Amino acid sequence: MPDYRVDAGLVRIHPDALEEAEAATDRCLARSHRAAISFLDEFDRLVERIAASPENFPAFDFGTRRAQFRRFPYFLVFRERDGCH
Repeated sequence: MPDYRVDAGLVRIHPDALEEAEAATDRCLARSHRAAISFLDEFDRLVERIAASPENFPAFDFGTRRAQFRRFPYFLVFRERDGCH
């Protein structure tokens, strides 16, 4: 799994999740370059927030948590593990 280093620690992102994020970026890019950049910026900020305070996000299915994008109709599902989120 690819590692995503952020100031608050280490977040590992599942390869399927990266593919979905790339597809979402492509959908945004079809609208505009600005929308795609905004999506990627929000993705980065959300990963930073997850790394800093994973407990601030609500519980989701099967022991995971869910982090909702603020300006896009997407969310990240994550699981806390020892040494990374």
